[in-house]
Amino acid sequence: MNSRVENTLKNISWGAISSVVSMILNFIYRTVFIKYLGANYLGVNGLFFNILGVLSFAELGIGTVLNYNLYKPVANGDIEAIKTVMAMYKKFYTYIGLVVFGAGLFVYPFLDVLVKDPGDVGNIGLYYLISLFSTSVSYLLTYRCSLVNAEQKKYILTNIDTITNIVSIMSRIAIVIITHNYLLCLIAGTIIEFVRMVVLHIYLGEKYRFLKDKNIEPMPQEKKQEIRKNVIALVWHKMGDVLINSTDNIIISAFISIRTVGLLLNYTLIKNAVNGFVKMIFFGAIPSIGNLVATTDLKKQYSVFKTYNFLSFWIYGFCSIAFYTLSGPFITLWLGESMLISDIAWLLICIDYYLLGQRIAFQNYKTGFGIFYDDQYVVIASFVINLVISIVGAIYLGITGVFLGTIISGLYQSIRRPMIAFTRITGEKTIVYFKYLMKYLISVIIPGIILKLLSVVVLKDITIIRFVVLCLLVAVIPNLFFYALYRNEDEFSFLKNIVVSIVCRITKKGRRIHG
Repeated sequence: MNSRVENTLKNISWGAISSVVSMILNFIYRTVFIKYLGANYLGVNGLFFNILGVLSFAELGIGTVLNYNLYKPVANGDIEAIKTVMAMYKKFYTYIGLVVFGAGLFVYPFLDVLVKDPGDVGNIGLYYLISLFSTSVSYLLTYRCSLVNAEQKKYILTNIDTITNIVSIMSRIAIVIITHNYLLCLIAGTIIEFVRMVVLHIYLGEKYRFLKDKNIEPMPQEKKQEIRKNVIALVWHKMGDVLINSTDNIIISAFISIRTVGLLLNYTLIKNAVNGFVKMIFFGAIPSIGNLVATTDLKKQYSVFKTYNFLSFWIYGFCSIAFYTLSGPFITLWLGESMLISDIAWLLICIDYYLLGQRIAFQNYKTGFGIFYDDQYVVIASFVINLVISIVGAIYLGITGVFLGTIISGLYQSIRRPMIAFTRITGEKTIVYFKYLMKYLISVIIPGIILKLLSVVVLKDITIIRFVVLCLLVAVIPNLFFYALYRNEDEFSFLKNIVVSIVCRITKKGRRIHG
C-alpha cells in the first residue's frame, strides 16, 4: 500500500474515532444544555457561530491556495520552498485575524436587529465579544497546521483536537449543571481553546524547527502574482459558500425567532455528528489529491476521480436518506415533539445536504488541480439567489422558504461549476458528469421513497423498539439497493479492492502481534 493511500487511511481512521467521541459528548452536552439553559440560549450560541463564520470568509481563500502551493515542495522535500510559502502563510493569517476582529466589532451594534425574541438570556453583547476574541486569535496561532495537512498527516491534528474536545465539553457540562450559567460555560470553552492553540503552536514549532529560521528566500514576483490572483478568486468562493451556509440561521433569527434557530440546531447536531466522519473521508483526501495531480497523468487522475465521485454518491446518498427518515423520530424520543421542525423543511435540508455531497468530489479535485479563478463568480451569483429567495421565503413561507432558497442556489452551483471546469480536470465532456449526477440522484430517490412509506407504517407509535426496527431498515435497504445496481461497475470494484487491501493489512498486523 503506497504512502498516499496509507496517510489517507490514517486521516480517515483517526477522524472516525474523533467523530464518534465528539458525537457522544456533544449529544450529552446538548441534552444538559437544553435541560438547564433552554432553546433560546442554544439559538444565541448557534447564531454567533454563523455570524463569525461569515466574518471569517477570507480564511479559505488563503488557506486553500497556499496549501496547493505546499503540495509540490512537500512531495519533493524542498525545505527552502516550504519556508517561503509558510512565511507568506503567517503574514496573511495575521492580517485575517485583525480583519475578522475589526469586522466583528462593526457588527456588534447591530446584534439587536439580528436577534428576534431572544427572551431572558442575559448580556448578548458580552457573549458575542468573547466568541469574537476566540475566533480572531485562532488565526494568529494555527497557521502552522497547514504544513501538517500538506504532508497528508491531518490525523496528528485530529488527535490533539479530540483530547481538547473531551476536556472542553466535560468542563462545560459540569459548569452548566452546577451553575446554570451560560457566561461561565462560554468563558471556560474559550480558555481551553486558547490553551489548545498555544500548545499546538509550540508543538508544531518544535516539529518543524526550520520554520523558525530567519533566512528565508523571497518568493519570486511571478509566483506572488499567481498566488494573489488565486487568493482573490478563492476569497470570492469562500465568501459565497460561507454566506450561503451561514446566513440561513441569521435570516431565521431576524425574520422568525431565535428559538427556531435553537430547534434547528438539534437537527444540525445529528447531521454534524455523522458529517464529522464523512468529511474526514473526503476532506482528509485533499492533500492526497494534490499529490496525485503533481505525480500522475490525466488518465490516472480521471480514473480516481470517478471512484471518488462514486464514493460521494454512496455515502452522501445513504446519509441523506438516513437523516430524513430517522431524525424526526430520534428527536421525539430524545427531547420530545415540542423540539421538532416541519417535515418539509427537514426534507429540503436533506436534499441540500445530498447536493452538497455530490459537489464535493468535483470541488476537491478542482482544488487539487489549483483551479480557483475560472468559476470565482459562480458562488457569488449563488449567494445572491439564496439571499433573495430565502428572505422572501422566510416572510411568506417561514422556515421552509428559507431552505427553498438554499436548494435553488445549490442547484445552480451544481450545474454551472462543472460546465466551466470539468473538462479541464478530467479531459472528458461535461455531459458525462451530468449523466452520472442524474443516475446517482435517481438511485437515491427510489430507496428514499420506499423508506419514507415504511416509516409511516413502522412508526404509528414512536417507541424505542420501533425506532430500532426502522434503523435496521434504513441500514439495509439503501445499501442493498446501491449494491444491486453498481456491484459490476469499475468504481465499485476499485473501492472493494481498497477495502480488501485494508482488511488484509490489518489481519497481517494482528498476526504479527499475536504470533
